[in-house]
Amino acid sequence: MNPPPLTDKQKKQLRELEPQLHECVKTGDIERAKKIAIELQKILKETGHTTRWMKNTNWLAECAIESGNIAMAKQRLEGVISIANTNTRIYLEANALLSICALRTKNIRDAKKYIKDTIISINNIKTDTRRRQFHKRFILRIEEECILAGL
Repeated sequence: MNPPPLTDKQKKQLRELEPQLHECVKTGDIERAKKIAIELQKILKETGHTTRWMKNTNWLAECAIESGNIAMAKQRLEGVISIANTNTRIYLEANALLSICALRTKNIRDAKKYIKDTIISINNIKTDTRRRQFHKRFILRIEEECILAGL
């Protein structure tokens, strides 16, 4: 069952809030990201727009990773994985971010598991261009994380 359409006011709020959340990832401003996420949750989760909420939760988790709050990121990502369909992009991105969490905590066993699951699931991306783009970005990110872990 599809959620009700968003109102013009809700759409306007989302156009303002979502880019702000994305900016928080770049700056690692987790406190601001949490406040924005609360506002997004009021709009999306409470109106049944769970998929879009999970997408924003992945952004919040990435901000948490960048700010060093791995426990928070892991908790959010595991929540997304528990409700997302396994053949969706949202699931794939949450799984990829969990591999980053595992690398940051030097949990190599879990990192291998998440990396393997992510690579297997990449074929769920339908278009060749996007699949190659995601694969390239994911591999580069894993390489960067491994270098950072080695330092």
